[in-house]
Amino acid sequence: MIEDYQLVPAFYFSVRIDDEEIPFQSVSGLSAEVQYKETMGIKLPEGTKYGDLVLNRALTTVNSNFATWLFDIFYRGFNTPQRFVPKTALLRLLGTDDQPIFVWQFNDLLPKKWQISSLDAKKNELIIETITFEYDSVFKLK
Repeated sequence: MIEDYQLVPAFYFSVRIDDEEIPFQSVSGLSAEVQYKETMGIKLPEGTKYGDLVLNRALTTVNSNFATWLFDIFYRGFNTPQRFVPKTALLRLLGTDDQPIFVWQFNDLLPKKWQISSLDAKKNELIIETITFEYDSVFKLK
């Protein structure tokens, strides 16, 4: 007997960082890999390694708490530790009824890299910013 199931669209998702809903064009890098250590011929799990979370969106002039946090970390230097306060992120894959089908929570999220797409006077395109994060753990909440 085939149980009821729902196909999950990859294009309908939302990202929340702390209490701020932030629109992104794409999300990638959600991965986990178990690390093993061999002891006396037996492989034992040693821990889990997580891939970097990569978020892409159109560059905007909106000054949000998220944008300020990134700016402080990347451009105001490393001499003020309070700028490096980790965040919590929620990635929700949504169904056609706007209800979450899957929800992942990323803990102790910190930005690792920020870059923008190439500037080209011959093209009529939006500038895309790519933000790469590392995180300590991820949990599937739903």
